[in-house]
Amino acid sequence: MTTVTMIDPPEGWRYGFPKAMPADVTDVPAWLVSEGYPADLAAEIAKGELPYRRWSRTIGETTRSAASDVPDREKQKQLSRQNDDADLQAGRISPAELSDRNFAFKHIDFSKVRIKLKDSDPEL
Repeated sequence: MTTVTMIDPPEGWRYGFPKAMPADVTDVPAWLVSEGYPADLAAEIAKGELPYRRWSRTIGETTRSAASDVPDREKQKQLSRQNDDADLQAGRISPAELSDRNFAFKHIDFSKVRIKLKDSDPEL
């Protein structure tokens, strides 16, 4: 397990933050600029006029966002979708039951959804 310092400057989401900051960084504003953060905002941080967030994060084998887990999760999602489609087409499950199974779409009744393609603009 490794502990890294994470940094998130104001409006950092626009520039790919929060990011893990290397331990050997001594000039935070200069490092921010080297990572794509605007120089004018970094100058305000250097002056102490603009606060930013820092925290420690432990990264290790138990981290869910490990790069090796992503392909496995994608395969599981794809297999689950294929199974749901097969169950629906075979009549083993109704559209309402499938809708209830998937919490994110529980409020939608798929039996009433029709997608019409008109000039390549989908219309519900």
